[in-house]
Amino acid sequence: MKKGIILIAAILGIVACDTDKVKQLNAEKDALNSTITESETRIKEIEGEIEKLGEVKKIEYPDVTVAKIKSETFEHFIKIQGVVEAGSMVMVIPEVGGVITSLPVQGKEGTEIKKGELIARFDSETVANNIAELDVQIDFAETMMNKQQKLYDQGLGNIIQLDQAKGQFESLKKTKQSLLTQKGKFSLTAPFDGIIEKVYVVQGQMAGPSTGIIMLVGKKERKVVAKISETYLKNLKKDSQVSVEFPVLGESMDSLEVTRVGGFVDPVNRTIDLDVKLKNFNANKHVPNLMANIKVRDKVVPNALLIPSKVILKGSEQSSYVYVLTKNVEKSNDSIPRYEVSKKVIKIGDMYNGKTIVVEGLKVGDIVVDRGRGDVSEGSIVEVSDF
Repeated sequence: MKKGIILIAAILGIVACDTDKVKQLNAEKDALNSTITESETRIKEIEGEIEKLGEVKKIEYPDVTVAKIKSETFEHFIKIQGVVEAGSMVMVIPEVGGVITSLPVQGKEGTEIKKGELIARFDSETVANNIAELDVQIDFAETMMNKQQKLYDQGLGNIIQLDQAKGQFESLKKTKQSLLTQKGKFSLTAPFDGIIEKVYVVQGQMAGPSTGIIMLVGKKERKVVAKISETYLKNLKKDSQVSVEFPVLGESMDSLEVTRVGGFVDPVNRTIDLDVKLKNFNANKHVPNLMANIKVRDKVVPNALLIPSKVILKGSEQSSYVYVLTKNVEKSNDSIPRYEVSKKVIKIGDMYNGKTIVVEGLKVGDIVVDRGRGDVSEGSIVEVSDF
């Protein structure tokens, strides 16, 4: 009995020991869980603080591009359309009429002809017969004049008869000379070197002073002619710089000059004539009536303050303004400079090809906002991406 009691007591002692151990482990577990909870809470607090601090550092400033004010030579051009003309282009017409007996130029369109070469010959038989008859009369008049001279020298004639004989002889010679001149007109020759553009007649055809025989185009000169609005007359002058483009040929000529400004304004369309003489042209390519685009420099302004036209904004009452940048030291750091935006009202002048003259409001070296100008305002802080 005593042994049984001792055994039970031993067992109870072991159970009590295990219970204490469990309690100890549970207490340790609770302590650790408490520590984990506190750590998680602190971690969340730290993460929140980091996030707040990060937001302060990640302030995003508008990103813009800029243009600098420069002093440059400003050139303004006028663009107009014109056509090529030959310096000499004529319809060759005979002075006399008759049947065409010879036509060496027939079928020779597009070929060259030299000054003085025969174009056509007309029937001159009647004139030739008249000259032959006149030669007989001249011979007879000369004989009679010589006889009267002999009689006068012998004292048998008188001065009146001698003068009449001389007068008759001289008159007939002049008539013959006139017929010879007329006969020469029955041969039509080229008035200048050129290209036969068109032949309008055939051999055997009757032609007269109103009949065009050929169209002759000169080779020595080409010019572009155009009509330009009278509004440009103030700045337009002879020797103004010109460039000419020929769209069909895909080529252009630079360093040309205005060779003539018309002295008459067309009352119908209010335009004046303008001529530009071509240099180093090809007579076979730069043909009459070829379309040409002319660019005339009508204004030059040296040392002009220029800005891109696109950076200019419009305010009330059609005023013009731009946004100018000034470096803000407080907002900048060593790696990223930042700038403050201010609005500047300006006065502008002429503009051409994307550039505008600034008359008042800016100076050389000023920096104005280009891309992003619609996203900023007075006092904005910005960063520049293409300084």
